[in-house]
Amino acid sequence: MKLLVISDLHVGPKARAQDFSTAPDDMACRNTPDYLNEFEDLVDKSQLAVTHILIAGDITQSAAYEEFDKAADNIQKLAKKLNVEQNKIFFVPGNHDGNWDDERISIAKKEPRTLSISKKYSNIKEHPFFSDLLNNAQFKGMYTSPFGSIWMDEELVVVGVNSSANDHAINDLHHGLVNLDDLGILKSQLSELDSSGKLKVLITHHHPKNYADRTFPENDFSIMQNADSFLRFATESEFDVIVHGHKHIPRFDIHSDANNFPIVTLSSGSFSASLKDYHNGVGNFFHIIDIEGNCPTNKNILGKVISWAYFDNNGWITADKLRDYIGHEEFFGDVRNKNVLKNEFRSEIKNHLRVNDYFRWFDFLIKKPEMKYCNLNLRESAIKEVCQEECWEYCPMKSGSDFMIMREDL
Repeated sequence: MKLLVISDLHVGPKARAQDFSTAPDDMACRNTPDYLNEFEDLVDKSQLAVTHILIAGDITQSAAYEEFDKAADNIQKLAKKLNVEQNKIFFVPGNHDGNWDDERISIAKKEPRTLSISKKYSNIKEHPFFSDLLNNAQFKGMYTSPFGSIWMDEELVVVGVNSSANDHAINDLHHGLVNLDDLGILKSQLSELDSSGKLKVLITHHHPKNYADRTFPENDFSIMQNADSFLRFATESEFDVIVHGHKHIPRFDIHSDANNFPIVTLSSGSFSASLKDYHNGVGNFFHIIDIEGNCPTNKNILGKVISWAYFDNNGWITADKLRDYIGHEEFFGDVRNKNVLKNEFRSEIKNHLRVNDYFRWFDFLIKKPEMKYCNLNLRESAIKEVCQEECWEYCPMKSGSDFMIMREDL
């Protein structure tokens, strides 16, 4: 199973490309006339294939109907290129997908809060493409309490949580919010579905973690309120994956808490927003979450997140950890900590070097293929410490994921 993840398209006058913009002559997008064609060329060149598409909000810039229309057209073109059927596309709205002007008018009229929220989503609700996507859900409640929907097919369960519904136009501070009672309703609805044997994905817009930010010196107040309860809902319900948007710099992590259930967590970055004004030097991104199986012991998922970045001068290129805060391939599934890994590496490498001049990682993976699911950063840290303690020479190779170890006396 392979999940394409895109977020923060910001289709409208602030899009980074002419074919995603409603103001194609604007300077923000003039350098990129055929963004969609460049993506499709990468699909062909790299032979990319996916089974599902996840969209983590901020589909538009200002929730205008014409923006949703252009977004729907482009998403359908992406899906057609990747041979993904419409019933395998899932989304949540972001804070830019509610029309705050409509909400302000409703609030000024002192209309009920539920009606004001409903009115700000009138354009996305009335658009046939996004309406059809929600109609595919087993449980439908994206724009009314509990502000979430649940989809299920033969392979996975997707729970979408609308963290933007209670971010009102008149608020002094704008941030995500999940209501505790709404989470309880979603948990109850989820428990009524048979999700055994299926991948479980939780998708929302606002970030439930406070990330270090290299582009803004101020505090980030836009983080999801009640994030701890949201994450506890995720571990108690044993979701395999959390995907969110809002932050335009991507991140990969494994979340766990006292429930001791590891969840692959992906902050998606932005697929097609113009980032020059606020995020100079940050690229646009898409990701593929490649699920390759389950750990035979712990039953958690095994696989990798594959990421690509787009820059004006380069087009689509593989993501780089130092430049982008996320590597091209981020493996997940091995849950051993560094001390356990160090002991295992030390024993294996010692035995190997007794009869060989060098140890090579890719050769070792033939013997123990499950070790490839060890996170690369954790693996590198453990290996380097072992090499220092044993006076071995660590020799990284150009591939980035392969390396050799040699005795220093050679």
